[in-house]
Amino acid sequence: WGMRIIFSPVTIEIAIQFHGFLFSQLELKKTLLDRMVHLLSRGYVLPVVSYIRKCLEKLDTDISLIRYFVTEVLDVIAPPYTSDFVQLFLPILENDSIAGTIKTEGEHDPVTEFIAHCKSNFIMVS
Repeated sequence: WGMRIIFSPVTIEIAIQFHGFLFSQLELKKTLLDRMVHLLSRGYVLPVVSYIRKCLEKLDTDISLIRYFVTEVLDVIAPPYTSDFVQLFLPILENDSIAGTIKTEGEHDPVTEFIAHCKSNFIMVS
């Protein structure tokens, strides 16, 4: 005699929500990064960039989230930059997992422009 399993609509709804969990977690993290970019724009530059750099160095954050953060930051910043900011942010951009994978539209490449600006205006110490 076989066992028949019947799924209730509630069970199906829970399963659908569970499968969407990873997507919603990613969206939540992007929202948090948006808030961090806002904090950066309000003057909390060094604490925010320091935190993101630590996340990159520890390799405990999805690299797509760091790329998202970098893209959002490049949209809101403009020269002049402080040397402290450049020392923290430039290594993030120069990371192979970041710089070469950010999509650009048209000829405007904010990653290359930022790196070129930094190299022509700051003495870079490794």
